[in-house]
Amino acid sequence: MALFLRVYQINTFPNGCQSDECNNGMDALKWLNGRLYTPYAETNEGQATLFTYLIAFMFKLAGVGITQMRLVSAIVATLSLLAFYFLARELFDWHIALPTTALFAVSRWHLTFSRIVYELIMVPLVESLLFLFLIRAVRYGRRRDWAWTGLMLALGMNTYTAFRIVPFVVGIFLLYWLITHWQRWRETIEGSLVMAAGGIVGVAPLGVYIIQHWAVFIGRTRHISVFNDIENAGGSLKPLWDNLDKVLWSFHWRGDLAALNNLPGAPLLDVVVGALVILGLAYMLRHLWRPLPFLSFTWIIIVGSVVVLSVAHEAPTAPPHRPAARHLPVGGPGPGSCLGCLPDRVAVARRRTGAPRAATAGDPAFPARPAGVGAVRRRGQRRHLLQQAGQGPVGLARGQRAGGRDRRLSA
Repeated sequence: MALFLRVYQINTFPNGCQSDECNNGMDALKWLNGRLYTPYAETNEGQATLFTYLIAFMFKLAGVGITQMRLVSAIVATLSLLAFYFLARELFDWHIALPTTALFAVSRWHLTFSRIVYELIMVPLVESLLFLFLIRAVRYGRRRDWAWTGLMLALGMNTYTAFRIVPFVVGIFLLYWLITHWQRWRETIEGSLVMAAGGIVGVAPLGVYIIQHWAVFIGRTRHISVFNDIENAGGSLKPLWDNLDKVLWSFHWRGDLAALNNLPGAPLLDVVVGALVILGLAYMLRHLWRPLPFLSFTWIIIVGSVVVLSVAHEAPTAPPHRPAARHLPVGGPGPGSCLGCLPDRVAVARRRTGAPRAATAGDPAFPARPAGVGAVRRRGQRRHLLQQAGQGPVGLARGQRAGGRDRRLSA
């Protein structure tokens, strides 16, 4: 259904081909015609080329055309839903993951950008995978999860310009994790080194380009900075405060007026998701010391700053929705935190009334019990039962029966 919503009449809606879309298609044709590989190009004031190479691959398979280009966006967007579901399931359980992913699947902004040829549509996919592996890394401590986290960071650097702020979010969270889980400092530092190694390997081609063409790589960031407006205003901070005002209103009241990005003037969030995001934000602030609320709140502040610090002329009457569209992992954990805290609140009410507490599959404040601990505990209990029962045939059988009961109770 999600794919259908993104490909239905994709050759008609939206109509025509916007300039950035055409530029991406022209780059794809260059790659097909034998242009030497480069991880970054000066197209559209500078952008990574991964997305245009995917377009070139689609041209190779299905021919050249606007529909083929937009199919790349639609497929990537649909994969984002799958990745986001696994992220939400890791954080909570499938009961929460399904409705949260469904809300994401029908969100207007994601449907809009999944039908046009902008490289930013890759960011929700990469960010969902990045935080999935990061959460699994700190929760279970497996090196492969740390390595995948680093590779996802490197992959993200090859997607969209504004992704460059994401490593700061990861760094702040790992510092928080190191302080609050100091007993596991050795494991965290070792994992961070594995993550860094994976990131360096993955970003190596882009890193070489950055060293050789720093001015090109940083050019767009300088061009779209709000500090240009501040300078033109004689040092006044009014452009910055205007941007902040637009951002705060855009989510629930008045959004982007550009028809290509949004229904002109419509808020970024609908009524249901908007209410859940507010409740989720309240929950984050109430439990800010917990890992997930801390990560989500840090994400809101740092990633939101990208929108506030963007130059205003791209959308004179509203904040640029292209950077704002990167708020997927916030839009998910916001409603998810709200929905996910319900089992926890029910459990608290049960304890207050003396009712037995039911086990819940997920808690918004990860980490959960590391994988394998339950099995180790059951083996230890079984050995204890065997020691109590004795080592004779009768005692052994008695111990095995008791161990079986214990396994069933703890399963």
